[in-house]
Amino acid sequence: KRIAKAVVSTQSTGSFNTLQHYYILNLIEYLVFVTMTEGEPTTETQNNEPDYKRLHAYSLVRNTDMDDEMLSEAVDTAVTACDKFPENMEAAAQTLKQAMDTKFGPSWHAVIGEGFGFEITYEVKNLLYMFHNGALSICLWKCA
Repeated sequence: KRIAKAVVSTQSTGSFNTLQHYYILNLIEYLVFVTMTEGEPTTETQNNEPDYKRLHAYSLVRNTDMDDEMLSEAVDTAVTACDKFPENMEAAAQTLKQAMDTKFGPSWHAVIGEGFGFEITYEVKNLLYMFHNGALSICLWKCA
């Protein structure tokens, strides 16, 4: 077996913020996944899922302007909702919206699905656009 190593240098501050931490974890998970799937196929790689779904079996924050505390709470809540309702995206979006309304005040909106585009107006510091488990997209924003 090969071991994947990732070398990450900090910026001048000498510490990581939460978003940098998510990117580093996603990179490490991807490197480990690619390293483990090379060679003979395992039972995980023999399933009939398309390659793009197997390749991204983790959460990836694409765009956000949230502060670190809100971002980590939103990502955790979104992943939990999607894992709780893997076949019902409407229920997952409703769960995510209600949790964010409870934690950070009303007027949150959530869209979860595959293959959608959007143009939205949102309050500054209240936008999250991320991917989870391959092609599943999550857009979360606040607009009063």
